[in-house]
Amino acid sequence: MNLRITSRLLGQLMLSLAVMEVIPLLWAAYYKEIHVVYAFIASMLINMAIGGFLVYIARGTKEEIFRREALFVVGAGWLLAGLTGALPFVLSGELVYHDAVFETISGFTTTGASILTDIEGMSRGLLFWRSFTHWLGGMGIIVLFIAVLPRLGIGGKHMYRVEAPGPASEGLRPKIRDTAILLWRIYLGISIAEILALMFTGMGLFDSLCHTFGTMATGGFSTKAASIGHYQNPELYSFGVGLSVDLIIIVFMFLAGANFSLYYQALRGKWLFFKDMEFKVYSAVLLVSILVITIALLGHSHYIHLGDALRDAAFQVTSITTTTGYATADFDSWPTVARTLLISLMFMGACAGSTGGGMKVVRWIILVKWAYRSVIHSFKPQTVMHIKIGSLAVDRDVEGQVVGFAIIFIGVFAVGTLLISAFGHDLTTSFSSVIACLSNIGPGLSLVGPTVNYAFFSPFEKMFLAWCMLVGRLEVYAMLVAFAPGFWKK
Repeated sequence: MNLRITSRLLGQLMLSLAVMEVIPLLWAAYYKEIHVVYAFIASMLINMAIGGFLVYIARGTKEEIFRREALFVVGAGWLLAGLTGALPFVLSGELVYHDAVFETISGFTTTGASILTDIEGMSRGLLFWRSFTHWLGGMGIIVLFIAVLPRLGIGGKHMYRVEAPGPASEGLRPKIRDTAILLWRIYLGISIAEILALMFTGMGLFDSLCHTFGTMATGGFSTKAASIGHYQNPELYSFGVGLSVDLIIIVFMFLAGANFSLYYQALRGKWLFFKDMEFKVYSAVLLVSILVITIALLGHSHYIHLGDALRDAAFQVTSITTTTGYATADFDSWPTVARTLLISLMFMGACAGSTGGGMKVVRWIILVKWAYRSVIHSFKPQTVMHIKIGSLAVDRDVEGQVVGFAIIFIGVFAVGTLLISAFGHDLTTSFSSVIACLSNIGPGLSLVGPTVNYAFFSPFEKMFLAWCMLVGRLEVYAMLVAFAPGFWKK
C-alpha cells in the first residue's frame, strides 16, 4: 500500500468537496440564513485544511496508483466525504454529529434514509446541501474527481472500476477521463430536462433542483415531510394536461435506473434499448410488478378507482426498483403481497451503469442462468453451457465475481438483520432497515416505513446502517478489503 499517493489523492478530493460547498452557501446567503453561511465557510476552511495537509505530506509523489491504492482511495474517500460533509449541519447547530454523519452518508450514497423529524423546519441552505450530496454521489464523487483532475492515467481507470456500479465497469471511451466527462454531461443534460419539467408544473426553482437531485441520483431526499405526496394536488402542480409532478418523476426515475451507456449509444444514433437484455428485463419486471400490485390494491379494497391504484403502484414500484425511495402513498399499509413484492424488488435494484443501487438486474440474470446451469450439470455433468447476456458469453471470472458478490451481499444483510434485531426491534423493522440501507433505498417497512424515519435508532445502530449504505453503494469490496490482513502488506 502506497500511503503517500493515496494521501495526495484524498487531499485533492477534500479540496474538491470544499469547492462544492460554495453552491449551498450561496443558497443560504440568498435566504439570509447567516448562521448557515458561517457554518459553510467554517466547513470549507476545515476541508481545505485537511486537504491541504494531506497534499502537503505527499508532496513530490509521482508514483502510479494501482488497484490496491484505488480500493483504498475510493473507500476512504467516500467515508471522508461523509465525515466532513456533515460539518455544515453540526456547525450550524441544527444536528448533532452522529445524526449529521448518518444524513450526509445517506445523501452521498443516494440512500435517502433520514433522521430528520422536521424537514420543513430545516434551513434552506442545509436542505439544498442535503439534496446536492445526492446529485454528487449519484454519478459518483470519484467519477467527478476523475473528470476534473488530469493526469491520473491508469490510476483513474482503477478508481472508476472500483466505484462504477455493476459487474463490468469498462469505459465508453479509450481514455477514462473522457468517459467520466461524458457520463457527467449526459447526467447533467437529463437533470436539466427534469428541472425544467418540474418548474412547468408550478414547482419553484429550489424545490425543482432538490427533487431533480433526488430523482436523477435515485436518492429520495425531499424538501417536504410528505415526500412527493405533497405535490399530489393536480390543480396546483400540473402542466394542465394531466402531466403532474409524480408522473414526471416516474419517467425520470425510470431513466435514471437504466444503464447510462445506452444514452451514449443513442446520442451516436444507435438505439439499443430493446436490444439490451438487462434493459428488457428491467422494463418487464417493472411492468409486471406494477400490474400485480395494482390488482392487489384493488382486490383488497385499498383503492376504489383503477387510475389511482395504477398511479400509486407505478410510482412506488419504480421508486423502489430504481432505489430512489420517494413516496406518494404509505405503502407499509398495503396488502402483504404488495409489501412482499416491494421488499423483493429492493434486493434486485436497477441496471448496472445506472445511478441506482441494489444487486443490479444484470447480476440477477447471471445468477439465474448460473443456477439453471447447475441444475443441468446435476444430471448431465459433461454438458458445456456458456452463460450469455444477449449474444455475448460471460467470462468465467465475471461469473465468479457475481456469485461472490451475491454471497457477500446476502451475508452482510443477514448479519446486519441479526445485529439490528439484537437491539430489540421487531423482525420487519430489522430486515427492512438493513436492506433499505444496503440497497441504498431509504424507506423500509414498520418503524422505518415511508411515513416515519430512522431517528429512533441508537448512535451505534445509525453508524452501522451508514456503513451498510457505503457497502452497498461501493459494491461491497471497497468497504470490506480493509478487514483483509493481506491488503495492507506491501
